[in-house]
Amino acid sequence: KGKGKDKGQDDGRRLVPGVRVVTIDDYQGEENDVVILSLVRSNPQGKLGFCSIENRIIVALSRARHGMYILGNSEMFQQDDRWFRVFSKLEAKGRVAESLNLRCAKHPEDDGLVTCAEDFDTKAVHGGCRRKCDCVLPRCGHRCPLRCHPFDPEHQDVICDAACTRPRPQGCRHACDRLCKNCPGSTPEDVCPSPCKKVVEVLLPCGHRQQEQCHKVQRPDQLPDIECRAEVTVTLSCGHERRCSCFESKSPEKLKCTFQQETRAACGHTVLQKCQIVQPCKQKCDKTIDGCGHRCGRKCSDVHDHVTCSHPCKDYLFCGHRCQELCGQDHTKLCGDLCSRKCTHGLKCTKKCYEHCAQCHEPCDWRCPHHSCSKLCHEICDRPRCNEKCQKLLECGHLCRGLCGEPCPKCVECKLKDEKCPLSLETLGDLYRIYQLDCGHVFDLDLLDQYMDSFSGRAGGDEEGEGHRAIRAVCCPTCKRQVHTSPRYNAQVKGQLALVDAVKRQLEQRHGRTQGLSDEERRDIDRAMGGAAGSGAGHWFACPNGHPYFIGECGGAMQESTCPECGLRVGGTSHTLRGDNRFVANFTGDGVARPAWPGMGLI
Repeated sequence: KGKGKDKGQDDGRRLVPGVRVVTIDDYQGEENDVVILSLVRSNPQGKLGFCSIENRIIVALSRARHGMYILGNSEMFQQDDRWFRVFSKLEAKGRVAESLNLRCAKHPEDDGLVTCAEDFDTKAVHGGCRRKCDCVLPRCGHRCPLRCHPFDPEHQDVICDAACTRPRPQGCRHACDRLCKNCPGSTPEDVCPSPCKKVVEVLLPCGHRQQEQCHKVQRPDQLPDIECRAEVTVTLSCGHERRCSCFESKSPEKLKCTFQQETRAACGHTVLQKCQIVQPCKQKCDKTIDGCGHRCGRKCSDVHDHVTCSHPCKDYLFCGHRCQELCGQDHTKLCGDLCSRKCTHGLKCTKKCYEHCAQCHEPCDWRCPHHSCSKLCHEICDRPRCNEKCQKLLECGHLCRGLCGEPCPKCVECKLKDEKCPLSLETLGDLYRIYQLDCGHVFDLDLLDQYMDSFSGRAGGDEEGEGHRAIRAVCCPTCKRQVHTSPRYNAQVKGQLALVDAVKRQLEQRHGRTQGLSDEERRDIDRAMGGAAGSGAGHWFACPNGHPYFIGECGGAMQESTCPECGLRVGGTSHTLRGDNRFVANFTGDGVARPAWPGMGLI
């Protein structure tokens, strides 16, 4: 046996058993009865390549026992001396020709001359001759589709491309639409097992007719298993009717009611009713909360009332921070934010807001050529406001429009010419005197003085401070940021901070964080409350929403006003507190804190 590999033809039908294709190098030492030698060289340059090597020529010409056919370009190979001698001997015996005569094993009388490769496809396409194979395929009974072929004489491997003609199953009158090669079977008499896909009309046991594939209804015993798709109306146990298929109507208990209609829920919104069940309303409740006026906003289907508001509180606490509770809750919890206080020396408090601040004991630096303060930084200043104009020149070269001894505001001509005062809505460039708070907002001086005086009780009362005072940090009327380093309003800022500290102490005492106020703290608070000759009995009260405020002098309500936090009425008349206000605490004297007058809301 040689080392060469068998080479097939285009497909299995052209493979000729017993024929082996190898190269010369793989065929050394082997022989065969008949050898067909292809010289594989034919080019205009006449290059023979390895075909001119003598030992290969010897091997190629010495492998046949009985016969040899040499295929090649004789004109080109005769240019080589070795091949010239070979062809000379062949020509002398008449062994050189332009064609090869092929003989069919079954029909040797037919001419089979071939001169080129294309002749094989017409005269010996399947290894025989041009005649059609006259055999019948044993598997299906069809004629063999091939030309005369020497291989597979029993026709077990020939593939039939004809249409299937096997008998159909009982009940099917349609011809098979598949090819014979795709239908299984070993004899022509076998029943074709391919399912018939033709659509036929069938009468079902329920009396309805419908279209089904033939293979599903070929036998009578198949009909009860067919699902009838005809639509019928069924009355369900809930009383509603439903359209369904005839097959589904046989088990009404498995059917789900699909009845739907829109109905009005108790909340007034339109909701969907499925069968007997009214679906929960998914819309947001549009009613308002009692007291605050906020829209409810919760789902109607959720159990809720219109007393408790779920909106975040937008109020600012007396300390100046925004409340973190819900709307409507009392502002009595300790504020956990970092303290935001700082003094004119630039020192900041590092404690929590509810903790007592460390006081700055540096000398007060509020001074000008006309006045100076002799107090410490944390104490209420003992000097008046200076209303003289500032004589400084700004960096831009314009004259400052601020006040003597105060921080210079931004230049009106360069930066504020077209801006307006948030309080008077007048153009800042038209104002005579302006003042800039430490947050950066600039105001008309006269209106800002009136606003700041409201923190000390001057607005609406006499110069002794009679009237109501809200306990809250002094803030910018525009941005609500706390005012700390605006010297002109030191009295208001420090006075209010003293009141705020007093409320902090009271809240700390309520939450068990301190032992109460010291005598010195009480005296400081008394002075901060603005009592006549420093001995007033200051009292705190709360508006209906719980915002604390202070009544000076005797502590009795003599007039009504509005809460600066929520706008509700506060105070009272003839030393009688309004019924919806309540007493909170006093911070002077000994013993239990009580209101100074009967009817002032002790709780």
